Amino acid sequence: MKMMCDFEENDFLLTMVKTLCGPMLRTVQKQLKDFLLGGQFSECTAQEDFQRTAYAHVTNLGCEHHFCDLYSSQRRRPNASFHHHMSVQLLKRNSQPLFQWLGNMDSNEQDQLLKTACGGGRLMRKRHREDEDGVDKDIFNQMHEAQSNKKKEVHEEEDYAINIRLEKRTYKS
Repeated sequence: MKMMCDFEENDFLLTMVKTLCGPMLRTVQKQLKDFLLGGQFSECTAQEDFQRTAYAHVTNLGCEHHFCDLYSSQRRRPNASFHHHMSVQLLKRNSQPLFQWLGNMDSNEQDQLLKTACGGGRLMRKRHREDEDGVDKDIFNQMHEAQSNKKKEVHEEEDYAINIRLEKRTYKS
């Protein structure tokens, strides 16, 4: 068995690390893009923001409840849209404060708020549908691109094989 020299071994190791870590780096960058330099949350938070968000839990245990709610909602209505599931979660988790807040309003304010909410709900649903369609289009484009790349590779291999056959014929004659 032939041993690789140190240079070849290091080169192979670096290539392997780049190949393995490249997708992980892209995933981390996508997940943390808002927290990296230039992102939405890259700057230090002001004291006013800390006071405004003091009610929020520091751990993700609260999020686990939301995932449970989403799972049960999806099981009840598997074909429902993301908009429906999000609306159900918002109402389920905030129903008591919402109804207390509405109860403190007079009837004219409540009517005006509900009319505004209906219009805002339509706009939000439209945005959610556009987002869902965008995801579907991205997936389709990625699959189509991958398929066309495979076809190009197959054609290149076929062209290579044809060229070799032609070269063999020219050498024989």
